[in-house]
Amino acid sequence: LGDFRDLDLLKEYARWMIKKRDWGEAELILSKALEQDPGNAEFYALLSRIASGKGDYGAAAARLSQALERCPGNRGFTLERALVLLLAGDADGALGAAVSFLQDGARPTPA
Repeated sequence: LGDFRDLDLLKEYARWMIKKRDWGEAELILSKALEQDPGNAEFYALLSRIASGKGDYGAAAARLSQALERCPGNRGFTLERALVLLLAGDADGALGAAVSFLQDGARPTPA
């Protein structure tokens, strides 16, 4: 991988490294991507998957919180955060995140 300026390529490569469970390479790629686009919520969500893969569910929840700061209301990030909070042993936090997920789904979509 020679072109660290192509964010789509970096994201795809990081996904492959996560699938291979090559946490170090995936983190390196995502750090390069975040240098260019620190506001990209998807990069933080990918970092959370690395943390989850390592069994560090508290860090995974923190990364998903960062993703949600950048992309509020993202239902996928909200649900994933509820799941990692539960895995981290934070049942109250997981419940709050799940309630948020369910309430967001109950709101009508603006026309």
